[in-house]
Order: sequence, then structure tokens, then C-alpha cells
Amino acid sequence: MRHMLVSILTPSLNQREWLADNLQSVARQSYAQIEHVVMDGGSVDGSVEVLAAHSRPGLIWVSEPDAGQSHALNKALAASAGEIVGWINADDGYVDRRAVELAANCFKRRPDVDVVYGHSLLVGPTNTVLQVLWAPPYSHALSGYVTPFFQPAVFFRRTVLAAGFVDESLDYVMDFDLWRRLRETATFQRIPIYVGLERHQPGRKVYSAAYRTERAAYFQTNLPERDQWRFRGMRMTYAAFERGSGIAASILAERDIEPAVDLRWPPLFRLWRTQLALHRNELPVT
Repeated sequence: MRHMLVSILTPSLNQREWLADNLQSVARQSYAQIEHVVMDGGSVDGSVEVLAAHSRPGLIWVSEPDAGQSHALNKALAASAGEIVGWINADDGYVDRRAVELAANCFKRRPDVDVVYGHSLLVGPTNTVLQVLWAPPYSHALSGYVTPFFQPAVFFRRTVLAAGFVDESLDYVMDFDLWRRLRETATFQRIPIYVGLERHQPGRKVYSAAYRTERAAYFQTNLPERDQWRFRGMRMTYAAFERGSGIAASILAERDIEPAVDLRWPPLFRLWRTQLALHRNELPVT
């Protein structure tokens, strides 16, 4: 069976502290046909030196000024050639070394599927596991209000992005905007594996006041008033469901993962304590 090329896109700006893990998580993948396209926005923190030190076949990187994360992502997509596309930010990565292979196999088996996703882990700065982010089977109705997956755990068929990737007018909620557009035409499929690694660290954009402002404005514009109340209720309900499901999944998670990065697993009682935090700002930075 022919191996499809998979393109992994990474926008980066002054993310040296996390960049090595990002690059390693791709380099350790069991799937051979991967190109990793990193668009660095002209970092001055040593990121360029990290990229140069990790030079290998399949790693393509450019460091030059850009107009922000969304612009960098669209540049990376234009510079890539894969039939399958993944997106991991510089402080994210892949959890399991089989992630790309199993996603590619799903696309091969299911030519009707446009988007493949899996479960994720939330980790701290030193790769201590803080939460198991269990992704449910896809629900079209639910996806209008909450995202049943996390961005680094998603792969796209390139053809489904032909109508446009991320909106460059958005700096923070470009991912949710993409999910809302894709849900109108795309077919989604979950794979039962831990795919994405999300990084809990103080500099994350989603912890900023600017993120909250843009998100509020986006939903004010794109959701009718009656749906905004439903969105708030469903978001809180889903967060509680996700954390509770993750408690059950965490019992076997360490056993089920073939790590693509060096993870630190806390005692189960401590993991369950952080698992129950509904707001990320309640979590320790470890």
C-alpha cells in the first residue's frame, strides 16, 4: 500500500524552551513519510540555533518576520506537499510515536474521512502529566458549541483545506473558527490513541486577556444571542464530562502510550487532583 506524505506544520516565535520537544516528537514517529515544516517568525531567543541543531531530512524551516501565528500557518501549508496535514504549535507536540502512522492508516482505510483526531495529554513545562484529555466520538451537534478534541491531536486531508486554512484576521481563536467551518462539510473520525501533547506554561496565548477578548467578540458575531447562552452552559458541562472521563482513562494511559517525548507521570492520586481542575489557571506550573 502506498504511503501518503504527511506534512506537520509548526508556527513558532521565541519558543526555544519548548521547541526541542516539539521537534523530537515528530522525529520519533514510527511513520517514515513525514515532512515537518517550521515557520519561525524571526525569533531572537535561540530558537534558530535549536532548529539548526535538529537538522535532519524532512525538517524544513524558515526564520523570517511574519504577520502572526495564522499567517505563519498559512505560509507553512503553502510550503508543504503532504496529502495529510497536522498542526502542532511550537510548545505542543505528539504524545505517542505511533500517532502519525495510525492517523495515516485511518485515512487509507476510510477514503470518506476528512479529519482524524485522538486523545491528548496536558503537560507542564517539565513534561509532568497534568490532565488526560479524553476525546469523545464526534458529534456534529456538540461541535457547534465546544470542540471535542484538541488542536495538536488533529490531522486533515489536504483536500478539505482547499477552501481555506486559518483566518489571518484572527490571532487567538483561529482553530475554533476552522473547526466551525469544517463541520459544515467534513467527515470526522476519532482514533483510540493519545495523539496530542498540549503544554501548560505561563506564556500560553490562551491564558491572556487578549484571547478572552477575541473569543468573546468572535462568539458575539458568529452565534445568535440564544446560542451564546447555550454555548456557555454546554462548555461548562462538557468540561466537567471531559475531566471525569479522563479520570477513568488515566488509569491505563501510561501503559497505553509509546512516548514520543520523555513524560513524567505523577502518582495517580496527584494526577486525579489536577484532572478535576475545570480551569487551566488552577493548575500548578510544574
